[in-house]
Amino acid sequence: MGGKGDAPPPIDPGESMGKYLFGQDFESFGGVTDPALQERLIAAEEQFRPRYAALELQDIQTFAQGTDGTPGLFDLLEESQVRAGDIQRESLAKQRAADVAALEEFSPQVVEAYRKADPRSAELADLASQKAQEDLGLAAKGQELLGSELQKASEAEQKLLETGGKLADLSPTEQEAVLKKSGIELASLTPTEQEALLQQRGTEFLKSTGELSQLEKRRVEQQARAGSLARGRELDKSSLYGEMQARMAEELSKQEREIALGSQLLGQDFGMRMQRVGQGANLLSQEAGMRDRRIGMGGQFLQAGEGLAAQRRNELLKQQQLGASLIGQDAGIMGQRLQQAYGMQRGIAGDLGSAILGRPSQALALGGSTKSSTRASSWAYGASTI
Repeated sequence: MGGKGDAPPPIDPGESMGKYLFGQDFESFGGVTDPALQERLIAAEEQFRPRYAALELQDIQTFAQGTDGTPGLFDLLEESQVRAGDIQRESLAKQRAADVAALEEFSPQVVEAYRKADPRSAELADLASQKAQEDLGLAAKGQELLGSELQKASEAEQKLLETGGKLADLSPTEQEAVLKKSGIELASLTPTEQEALLQQRGTEFLKSTGELSQLEKRRVEQQARAGSLARGRELDKSSLYGEMQARMAEELSKQEREIALGSQLLGQDFGMRMQRVGQGANLLSQEAGMRDRRIGMGGQFLQAGEGLAAQRRNELLKQQQLGASLIGQDAGIMGQRLQQAYGMQRGIAGDLGSAILGRPSQALALGGSTKSSTRASSWAYGASTI
């Protein structure tokens, strides 16, 4: 053992730090850039850095959210914001109450002072205020026009509608009814008594065989015998044959005459019937034309009456539109007058806040400072977590 006064051997700090960091054989490494040393450092980082990082994240979470019974940074920030809001509202309420009281106390005096300082402007402003309250009469006239009622139909309009209604009636007039009745009667296909007689006689003659009456036979025979006697013939077979030929020729001639007469009678019957039917159609056409003209004229009268009624409705609409326009003009003019009077009066009053309080309101400044302090605290917390 050493003596009483022996001192411990000196400690080399570099050697001590090297042994602490790199072990007893740190002197065998070739400096901090030695690959073996770097491998040991990387291995140590890979093994222990995740654990250190977990401890740091846990510390940050504890710092932000706190522990059981101990508030964290978020709790403190929330509490400070609530407190700052309460202080801001309390300060604003006091400031506003003081500003309102000062304005209530000194505003009349300030306004009166401004008015006395510029009496001409005050007079003009008062005159504008009086003018703004005057009734233009436009609104009353507009209300009167809006309440207008539709005018009654004139006597001419009523006459047009009444006459048009009568003319446009589908019921036939007396003259039209007579024409229609006569036309229908004439246009009927049923033959008249005269036409039926002609048709009957014509049909009978067409069926004629040419048979001679006893008188006609006697006359033909006498003429034939007289001819034979004149030629020096007696009543022989030749004369009898001549009488028979004469009788047959007369029968044939009679048949031809009667057939021709029957055709003529049937033609007359057909002509009379066609003439009668044509007259009936002509009367019916006249009746239809008269009815169409009457209805058309009635439609014209009704259209003219409706035109007068539409004109009355259009005039009423124009009056109501004019009334609404007058009411709008009255409101616009009154609004302009009031705005002008208010602007003039307000211009005389000046900036009462600056004149009485001598400063802008402190409410905005206080609110701005509170927001700035909150924003700075949030920024500080964010920077600490990076």
